[in-house]
Amino acid sequence: MNPMRKTNLRMTLLAALAPVGLAGVISMTIANVASAQPAGGARQGPPPAALTACKSLASGAACEFSGPQGALSGTCFAPQQDMALACRPKDAPAPDGAASGSRQ
Repeated sequence: MNPMRKTNLRMTLLAALAPVGLAGVISMTIANVASAQPAGGARQGPPPAALTACKSLASGAACEFSGPQGALSGTCFAPQQDMALACRPKDAPAPDGAASGSRQ
């Protein structure tokens, strides 16, 4: 094949694939950011089971759910303002910005 024709064919192919390649890079970046965990692999927010436990309960109501440590019981609270209630185990420390269930 003629070297000039080969170069033109390569340029045409690269030009055709460039938008797809850029879109792929952008979508992969968005997917990586969306699934990324904070530094140290720490999960933020209550586990899904804790949210489900308080789905139909009021703040301060007794609740139970199963976690990695086994069956846990506690009280429903809002981890952050305008956030769904979650079951906070009795021995869990109050998260930043949330009111503690007991005062010392």
